[in-house]
Amino acid sequence: MNMNQKLGKLHSYLCKLNPYTQQEALLLAAIVKIAHIGGINRIQVSADTIDNPEKVTPANVYGVTFLDSGSGKDKPLRDIDKNITSSIRDDFYKRALNYKQTRGEMIEKEAESKYGTKNNAERSKFIANNSARFLPYEMSDATLEGFIATREAYQDARFGATFVKISEFGDYITSNNDHRAEFLSMVSEVFDYGDSNPKILKSEKESVPVYDVPSSAIFHTAPSGLLEGKNREKLFTFLNRGLARRSFVCYPYPLDKDTTDSKTVRQQSNFAKQEARQEVGQLREYFQTFYDRTKKISDGTLSDVVSGEIPTNVFTLTTEANELLELYQIENQKEAREIPDDSDEVGLKSEKANRHWKVLKLSGLLAAFEHPTQKTVEKNDVQEAIGICSIYSSHVQRFYKARPTDDAEKLYNFFLQRLGQWVTTMNIRDMSFVHANKFKQWFDSNIEYVAEKFESEGFVLEHQKKGRSGNKYRVTRGTKEPSSLLVSFSQAVSNSPQETHFESKSLDFKDFHTITGQDKAWSCAQFKDNYRKDENVTGSISMIALDVDGGLPLADAQYILANRGVKCLVTTTRSHGLKKGEKIACDRYRIVFPLSEAISLTKEEHALKIKAIAEEFGIPVDASARNISRLWFGNSKQEHFYVEGSLLNLSVVTYQEIQQRVRTDYGTATSDTSHLNNWFKKNYELCGGRNNALMRALKHYVNDDGLPGDEVREILLDINAGFTTPLDIQELERTIFKSLILI
Repeated sequence: MNMNQKLGKLHSYLCKLNPYTQQEALLLAAIVKIAHIGGINRIQVSADTIDNPEKVTPANVYGVTFLDSGSGKDKPLRDIDKNITSSIRDDFYKRALNYKQTRGEMIEKEAESKYGTKNNAERSKFIANNSARFLPYEMSDATLEGFIATREAYQDARFGATFVKISEFGDYITSNNDHRAEFLSMVSEVFDYGDSNPKILKSEKESVPVYDVPSSAIFHTAPSGLLEGKNREKLFTFLNRGLARRSFVCYPYPLDKDTTDSKTVRQQSNFAKQEARQEVGQLREYFQTFYDRTKKISDGTLSDVVSGEIPTNVFTLTTEANELLELYQIENQKEAREIPDDSDEVGLKSEKANRHWKVLKLSGLLAAFEHPTQKTVEKNDVQEAIGICSIYSSHVQRFYKARPTDDAEKLYNFFLQRLGQWVTTMNIRDMSFVHANKFKQWFDSNIEYVAEKFESEGFVLEHQKKGRSGNKYRVTRGTKEPSSLLVSFSQAVSNSPQETHFESKSLDFKDFHTITGQDKAWSCAQFKDNYRKDENVTGSISMIALDVDGGLPLADAQYILANRGVKCLVTTTRSHGLKKGEKIACDRYRIVFPLSEAISLTKEEHALKIKAIAEEFGIPVDASARNISRLWFGNSKQEHFYVEGSLLNLSVVTYQEIQQRVRTDYGTATSDTSHLNNWFKKNYELCGGRNNALMRALKHYVNDDGLPGDEVREILLDINAGFTTPLDIQELERTIFKSLILI
C-alpha cells in the first residue's frame, strides 16, 4: 500500500532492520509508537461522527499481534525507542520529575495550612495520601489499583498517557490470576477515556474520576496454545467483550520460505542496514517535530504541569474527510448487520460495526505526525487510515475463522507452552481438548507421536507416576534426568570455622538442603587427604555454587531461575536480611546447581565458569567467592527452596575461554578475523554445537573487542558458510542475530 511520507519511511526503516518479521507487524509497531508519543501531549480528534458533547476522541491505538516466539515481536519497538525517540523519553522524564517536585511542594503547603508545621500523624497521612506518583514512560504490568492511581497522576500532571506493552499476552489470557484479568479489563475499558466513574479500591485513598487521559497498548503473543480448548474460549471471550473492536489485530500469514543463498542474503541485509543508518537522523527529526509542536509552551517554559490547564491538541476533520469517514461507517455497519447476533463471530460483528472509530483515531494521529502544525485531518489522512485498517480487518477475519489444530498438535502445543514444568494428566484433561469420557483414548493415541516429535527437536518428554494411578509429564531440553540425582561434595568434620579437615560424601540432590541446613561448612569439591585447599582439589565436581551478597532480591532470583527452567537449590546465609559490617541489610543467599555431568576444572577455569553462569542468568555474585575449594558455611536457620528444571551443562566452553584460546592460537588483532573462522571450524564441537559456538563468538566480539554489530554479523555468516552443512539463515536470525545491536 502507499503510505504518507513520514510513516512510509518509518515502516521502511523497520523492514530493513527486521527482514524476518512480517511487514504488517512492523507497520503496527510503528503506528503504536506514534500513538505512544502522541499520547504524551494528549492529541485528540474532532469529527461530525462523534456523538459525545465535546465532539472529540483521543487519538490512541491498541494493537494485538499474534507472532510465534522468536519472530522479533519486541525488537522493532526497541529499535524506535533506542535509535529514534530516546530524546523524547528523556524529556518526558524531566517533565515527570518537574511534576513530582511541583506537586510535592503544593501538598506540603496545603498540609501546613491544614495542620501547621508540627509533624503529627494526620499531617503525615495527608501528605502520603496526596503525594505524587512518578509517571512511567510505559507499563508492562500493574495491579488494578496501581493502574488507576497512575492514570490519576497523569490527569493531575496535565500531560502523559498510559502506554501498556505486554510481550506475553497469552500468559494473561490463560492465567487464573484475577488481578491480571482485572488489569486487562481496565486497559480495555479506558480506550475512550472510559473510566470516568472510579473503581472501588481496597485502600484508604479515595479514587478520583479520570476523564482525559488517553491510553495506547500493544499486546504480543504466540497463537499456539490459544486456539483450542478452554484457552480458546477465554481468548475469544475477551476479544468479544470489546478488545477486538478496539484493536488492530495482526495475524499474518507465515513468511514464505527464503531460497536465496546465504551470501546474497548477507549482502542484501548489510546494504539494507547501511541505508537504515542513514535514515535515523531524519526519523528523529520527524518524531521530535511531532512531539515539540504539540507541547503546550508559554513564554518559553512548559505550562502544562499542575497548572490547571490542559494542552489543546485537537485535530479537526475537514468537510471532505468527514464525508469519507461517514461513507466508510455506513458500509461497515451494513456488513455487520448481516452477521447474526448469536453467531460465534459476535466479536467480528462488533469490530465491523465500530471499525470507523479506529480509522478516525488513526487519521488524527497520522495528521499530527505528518503535519503537526496544520491542526486539520485531511481527506488523504482518512484514506490512508482506511487503507491501514483494511489490512488488519482482513487479519482479524482470518483469525476468527482460524480453526484448532489437529489432536496431536494440540497436545504438542500444550507441552511446548510449559517447557520445564511438570503437568499431570488431570491438568491436560482440564483443558477440554476432548470430552472427558474420550480423554484416555485421545491421550494414549497421541502421546507417542508427541514424544517422538520432541525427541527429533532435541527435547525429552519425561514421565513419572503421580499418586496411585496418575501420571505426570515434563518436556526438558537435552538429556533425560535420572530419578535419583547423586551429587558429590565434602563436609567439615566439626562446626569450627577454622576446620580444614573435610570428608568426601555423596547424597541425592533433592536432600541436599539437609547439608546446607547444618552448621558445618561444606564445599562442592573433594580434597586429597581430606585437607581443604585449592592445590588439593581432586577428581571432578558435580555441583557449582554462586554466592549472592546483595544486589538481587531473593524473589527476583527465584523468578529468573524458574523462568530459565534450570534445576537448583537456593538457601539463605546466616547474614540474610541483616546488616553485615558496613553493608546494609539485604537478601543474602547461595544458589547450588547440580551439573548434567561431573567435570574436572582448574581453579582458573572454575572462576571463569562462575563468571559465565552469573552473566548468563543476570545474577550479581560475590567476586571473591570463585575459588574452586570455596567453603560454604551452613545455616541451621536457613530458608530454602528448590527450582525444578533441566541440569546445568558446564562442559560447554564459555566465551571467556574461547577468547583466551583463540588469542593464544592466533593473537589479538581483531582486524584479522580469519583466526576466529579457522578456530571454530576446528573446535566448534567443544563449544556445545554451532549455535552455542557462534553465540559465544558474538559475545566475545561485541562485549570484549567492541566491533560494530554488522561486522560481527558478517564474521559469523562467514564462519557459518564454512561449515559442511551451514545453519539456515532464518535460524541464524531467530537464534543469534536477534541479539546483535546493529545501530
